[in-house]
Amino acid sequence: MVLHLTTYAYRDWDSYLTHQYDEKHAIENQKGLTNVEYYDRLEENERHYADRAYADVLADLFGDLEQMLVPTYCDHLAIMGTNLEQVFQKAPLVRLQFTQKVRERFLVDDQGEEHVMDQPLQSIHQKYEFYRTNFS
Repeated sequence: MVLHLTTYAYRDWDSYLTHQYDEKHAIENQKGLTNVEYYDRLEENERHYADRAYADVLADLFGDLEQMLVPTYCDHLAIMGTNLEQVFQKAPLVRLQFTQKVRERFLVDDQGEEHVMDQPLQSIHQKYEFYRTNFS
């Protein structure tokens, strides 16, 4: 989770979305693509940038944690500055509540697999499958 937090909390979103737009624009300007190739490449591009769904999940999780901790256990919550281990040692029930929130937000199944990306990737695939079917 810390890897996700540091990756998505500190990402330069303007640059990230600009890269996505630039790559999409390059695909749109390629000559000689069939409609199927065109939609395949657009789908691949959109899937490549779909991980931004994690940013929303992490923001929601941070909000959940903040509600659990502030002001009862600490006066404020900082992503890299708050020592959660100290808080969790003092309040083991909060650790359990937080663990449950992580499982809920990341859509963790009984086998421990997260499914945050399932719905966004499925939506992207359905969109381009519709395009390929109806516009090729």
